[in-house]
Amino acid sequence: EKRVKSQWVRIRATAEGPVVIAARDLAYGEKLSSSDVDVTERELTDLEGFVFDAEAVIGMSARRSLRAGELITTDDVKRPTMVKRGEVVRVIARGKRFAVATLAKARAAGQQGDFILLENLDSKEVVRGRVIDQNLVQIDVLEVMQ
Repeated sequence: EKRVKSQWVRIRATAEGPVVIAARDLAYGEKLSSSDVDVTERELTDLEGFVFDAEAVIGMSARRSLRAGELITTDDVKRPTMVKRGEVVRVIARGKRFAVATLAKARAAGQQGDFILLENLDSKEVVRGRVIDQNLVQIDVLEVMQ
């Protein structure tokens, strides 16, 4: 007969991996380019919201000032605003064999991919469109025809 003894042991496990850091001091609102970020190895155990792919933050804007070497998290960056509320934007309606462009006033600010309301400058009709680029919004033709 064998006698087995149990004993509790406390261990601390750590993991290291690539994280994105600021390559230089970055100001609030600054748009990030490839020269603004770097990837380095860090302990990941206590980190939350870290970014491991530099490409994921290129083109985003800093939500706060960041110092060179500081870890960049998902809370530190945001997609840039492409359309500002009250701004006159170019609106494109596309179909299978046509495209029509006009101007409209944005009723809300929007980032790329956001849906916002637009007021046609001539007819004052309100339509919903998706922000495509800086001051450019696309509307769904089927939605307008209903």
